[in-house]
Order: sequence, then structure tokens, then C-alpha cells
Amino acid sequence: MFKRINILKTLYIISVSVCILILLAYMISPFGGPLGIISLIQSGMFTAYRGYQLIPLDELYYPGNQHIKNLALINRIFTTGYFLFLLLGCMCPLLIKANKLLKYRLGICFFILALVCSFVGKIIWNFFVNQYFF
Repeated sequence: MFKRINILKTLYIISVSVCILILLAYMISPFGGPLGIISLIQSGMFTAYRGYQLIPLDELYYPGNQHIKNLALINRIFTTGYFLFLLLGCMCPLLIKANKLLKYRLGICFFILALVCSFVGKIIWNFFVNQYFF
């Protein structure tokens, strides 16, 4: 039991540190800060490429094209989930009165969910972009 708590504590410290570093990088980057993150959530963080050329999906939207609207919604959902889980992971050390085991598990789970939103969202995004446009 003692080793298990030490392993969870180590993973918790690593997870929360990485969450803090990622959010700090977004906060101090050029065109970053809270408004940059909100803008990124509104526009989505995934982009579509054909070879090395960026495809601006916003320009492809017209009222009858439901595919672009769905792609933009998927992009925003995964981006919102990514930043939400990063923020929740950063706030786990504020759970002072919570059970330590619960706090460790929550911090690790929020970090893993942020990674899942990032990687699985990118895979789903690329699949649908390739399905609809290429």
C-alpha cells in the first residue's frame, strides 16, 4: 500500500506539473493569454492540411454545407475539453481537505483526459476531414 501511494504521488506531481506547464506556455506565448485561449476554443485548435498547404475550412462554409458546420463543432468540442481538463488538472492541488488518494487519482485522470482529447480529437478530426474533402 505504501509503494502504491508513492507511485500515485509521483504520477500526480508529474501530471499536475505538465498541466501547469502547458497552460503557462499558452498564457505567455505570443497572441496568447486568456483571450488567446478563448479565441482558440472558438476557432478550434485542429487544422486541415493537403500536403503542406493549409486548407481554411472557414472559407468553405456555405449555408447548405452541413459537413463544415459539423467539423467546426467537433473541433470546438475537443478543444474545449482539452483546455477544461488541463485547467481542472491544475486546480487539483487546491483540494486541500480531500482524501489524498482521491486527489492523486483526479489529477492523473484529468491529465490523461486532456491527452485523450488532444490525440483522439486530432485522429477523429483528420478522419472526417479526409472523408469529406479528399
